[in-house]
Amino acid sequence: MQTIGVIGGIGPQATMQFEALLHREAQAIQTGQAVEAYPPLVTWYHRASPMVTDDRGAPVEPLRPHPALLDAARWLGLVADFIVITSNGAHVLQPWVEEASGRPVLSMVDLVVEDVASRGWRRAGALGLFAPGVYLSTLPARGVEVETIGSERQAPLDAAIFRVMAGTDGDPERAAGSAALDELRSSGVDGVILGCTEIPFLVPGEVDATDIINPITLLARAAARRAMA
Repeated sequence: MQTIGVIGGIGPQATMQFEALLHREAQAIQTGQAVEAYPPLVTWYHRASPMVTDDRGAPVEPLRPHPALLDAARWLGLVADFIVITSNGAHVLQPWVEEASGRPVLSMVDLVVEDVASRGWRRAGALGLFAPGVYLSTLPARGVEVETIGSERQAPLDAAIFRVMAGTDGDPERAAGSAALDELRSSGVDGVILGCTEIPFLVPGEVDATDIINPITLLARAAARRAMA
């Protein structure tokens, strides 16, 4: 089996969810007995933004990785065969991570783009922190129009995402997530990408809906299959 290196902690709940989903996928594959049925997994919980940010937590242009993120990549490169990143937006830093680690990144964004194509979506809704930039730049190249929410919905969604990272996902946070999802659905999109790994915690009853793509689920499935091939 190959060893999976995880750059996580962005945020912690999503990383723990990825680990749980990965183990569930490994159980379904069943290539060994007891603990031998699971691929080796080394996780680094990065405790900062993945990139240099301003006082609001928004990325500073031009984008550049947080130095500690590259430290994580270098360390994981010593022990892992490939790397996954449990954050959609942090994939804009994939070239830096691959260079620092010397290992390939199994891209969650690429998996989402392929899933959108396999579903035949022509208009995809995308939610994210601040804006789903990784999908705004990748899906149009595949002929897919991307719809996002307005600023009046984005601001409360951003606040709710940060509160989820801190461990709060109560009724106000879920209301912000539901309102954002409802706005996209009402725009007539073929489906919606939950393009921040904290958003599934805001709409827990929707993650398995047929018009929803939950990227962390795709990543867990692909990582297990790659490690156990």
